[in-house]
Amino acid sequence: MIVLSGEIDYDSAQDIRHSISMALAAGDIDVIDVDVAGVTVIDSTGVGTLVVARRICREYGVELHMCNPSPPVTRQVASLGAARVLGIPPAMTPAAPPAAMAATQQPVVPQQPGLPRLPVPTTTVVPPPGPGRRRAAPPRIGTPGGELS
Repeated sequence: MIVLSGEIDYDSAQDIRHSISMALAAGDIDVIDVDVAGVTVIDSTGVGTLVVARRICREYGVELHMCNPSPPVTRQVASLGAARVLGIPPAMTPAAPPAAMAATQQPVVPQQPGLPRLPVPTTTVVPPPGPGRRRAAPPRIGTPGGELS
């Protein structure tokens, strides 16, 4: 289990990536539980870090579960459209999503006239081994060759 506390934001994202990478590198695990009971604030970078980490974990056959979210953390994760992805049960999420998300259940990013669209950074991940192949050490989440930047 990985226990997080305080603020999950840009400043702490690298430490979270490292902790999850180390848990994956230890191998022979099926689940990584991330206890967020002590988290006071989570921003979009923190939520994004957990969403990407969950995706990478699944590629290695490992489930990442977010456990014990407080109401403010649950509201923030839900407002960003990531509650289902991070395994927060619908009963814990706010009764009605924000108006901008109500129609699509997807985060809405307003387009501002005159601003160019920036390319979305990509993450390279080594695919999980197939049948009969040895499981290689997973890449660290967050740097070139498999990690987030």
